[in-house]
Amino acid sequence: MLKRWAIHLTSGAKKYVARNWMKASGEAEYERFRESAFRHFMQWYNGDRDEDHGAAVFFNINGAEYVRGKLEEGKEEHYEGYEADRQRIEKAHRIKDAIERDRKRPFYRAFDHP
Repeated sequence: MLKRWAIHLTSGAKKYVARNWMKASGEAEYERFRESAFRHFMQWYNGDRDEDHGAAVFFNINGAEYVRGKLEEGKEEHYEGYEADRQRIEKAHRIKDAIERDRKRPFYRAFDHP
């Protein structure tokens, strides 16, 4: 699941800006993350396969908790989980990069073709 979450984060960084979600800081963003997490959970629960809804649930819960921490602290700079969040995101990017490198190896390419 962490690999899928890393892929979700990386594709979002390509579509938007890297770590764009970390700019969220207010009640409105907190509610958007919560609503999106619920929507993706229901899509996952109902078996929708148009995108990776499980990874999207992880992403949105993480985003909501990140913003909630910022709201509780009152200041982004002093959010005690900021550094841990940053490190977790960097690790997710490294995992995703490793997956892409592995897929370029001959062993994985053999499984890419029907």
